[in-house]
Parts: sequence; structure tokens; C-alpha cells
Amino acid sequence: MYIRNSTILLLLGVVLLLLGGLLMYRVLPGYMEHRPAFPDTSSPSAPSLIPAPELQAADASGEAVFLMDLQGKPTVLHFWATWNEAAAAELDVFEEVYGLAGDIVNFVMLHCTEEARETRDMASAFILEHGYTFPVYYDIYRRTAESYGLRGVPATVFIDPDGYLAGAWEGPLTKNGLLEGIGMVSREDGFTLS
Repeated sequence: MYIRNSTILLLLGVVLLLLGGLLMYRVLPGYMEHRPAFPDTSSPSAPSLIPAPELQAADASGEAVFLMDLQGKPTVLHFWATWNEAAAAELDVFEEVYGLAGDIVNFVMLHCTEEARETRDMASAFILEHGYTFPVYYDIYRRTAESYGLRGVPATVFIDPDGYLAGAWEGPLTKNGLLEGIGMVSREDGFTLS
């Protein structure tokens, strides 16, 4: 009798697990579907202009920044974090290019704040310590990173003056790479900076 009841309970548990798994398989994919900002554009039916996802970030005082407010000039959207050595090291390149092009290009230096690993205060202290002057914004809950399909930092997205995605780079950028990306989204013929 004890063995029979144990077997029935075990079978009931397996059935419940299978039903729960089936429910998750049918319901959650639509909810958790990952939609990167850069779909496959290799097919002829792919759209040529893809609007950049809206930002969900704030400046140091907590004021929200909106992509539509930045339209009219090319935008460099850069995702970074101080805990990633490559991301922290390349900020010198961004500071140099910001000094050259900050008046004709929007720089959105978006810190990927993960309260467990690094806070906004820690990132702000890092910026002050290194004397960076570019504008810094905070993606507190990584919502912007998720909407852009970010897989890691550093990553840079180039957005044209009309708010359309023009290109992206995952990993550290050199000065030449950053200038090339800016040239790609600039409306100025022969855009060059040295």
C-alpha cells in the first residue's frame, strides 16, 4: 500500500511538472522574446531604416533623457561600466573625440548601472576622478541596454540625425573606429576629425 501511494504521488508530481513546463513553453516565449535593435538586414525584405529604440535613462540629477530631444545631430550612444576594464579604458578615446566633435555630435555615455555590482555614485566618482567632461547618463535597470539587445559592455551605437540606427560596435573602439562611426552618421560631406 505504501509503495502504491508513493508511486501515485510520484506520477502525479511528474504530470504536474510536465504541465507546468508545457504552460511555460507556450506562454513565456512571447513574454520573454528577445528583440535586438539590429535585426538581420541580409534579407532583401528587411527594412533599410530602423528607428532607434527610445532611451530609458537619466542624468546624474535624475532627469530623463529622450532620444527625440537629440534629433538633428548624429548621436553616439555608448554603453559602459567601470567594472569592465576594457570599457573603462576606452573612455579616454571618447573624451578625446568628444573634445573634437562634442558640438556637432550628441554623445550619450550610458553607464549600465547594476546596483548589485556598481552604483550610480560609484560611476559618478569614477568620472570625476578621471576628469571626463562628456555627458553621462545612467541606465539604472538596464532597460535601454535590453531594448538595444546589448550582450555586454563596452558597446557603441551610431544613430543618424533623424533617429535611425546606422551601425553598432560591440567591444572597445579605437579613435579611428569611433571617428569612422561618426562619419557614417554625419550629414557633412567629407566629415573628418584628427
